[in-house]
Amino acid sequence: MLTIPSQVEGVDYHLDDVTLKYRVTYCFRGVLPRLEEGSEILDLGCNRGITTKHLGRLYPHCRVIGVEILPGYLTEEAEGNVDFIVGDAFTDLERRTFDMVIAMNNIYFMLIHHPLEVQKKALTKIMRDLKRLTRPRGYLLIAGQQGNAEFIERGLMYRCIVQMDGNNSWTLRREDVLIEKAFEFSDALKTAIDALKN
Repeated sequence: MLTIPSQVEGVDYHLDDVTLKYRVTYCFRGVLPRLEEGSEILDLGCNRGITTKHLGRLYPHCRVIGVEILPGYLTEEAEGNVDFIVGDAFTDLERRTFDMVIAMNNIYFMLIHHPLEVQKKALTKIMRDLKRLTRPRGYLLIAGQQGNAEFIERGLMYRCIVQMDGNNSWTLRREDVLIEKAFEFSDALKTAIDALKN
């Protein structure tokens, strides 16, 4: 069984300095998917909940759920179209599906410090779990972004948009690999997408 560590070399992958109020806008400016009225969005590993609230403002016509596995991290409260769950998205939400799943910094930072083969195995497992959470024609957004608000644009390392097609397979719709270290992550993601084709 593959263990995906929450910490790498003693550095927690939940980086408070990148849990910023507007980072979804900065990271995905101009390429955010358009969602229909009543669509549901999952903010995977939402940390304090700030990004979840931002998604609620960006998509006021949608329901947004932030899920955080570590008790004590959440500081924001549910309001309007935004709810929060403390738990494991892959087990506690296994009967739920979403039109968009967003993973800001968590998946990316958990894996980039590992060798490519570890990244490939881990991402294949993660993408298999995410398939269960994503509706047909739904989207998965992954980003890795570092730095404080002053340097947020320069700190963007990686972003991609993957879509579930009508045959229940992933299709990479857009990818921006912005630093050399992210190329291995990109390779691992493409391997996972190929491995999970029907």
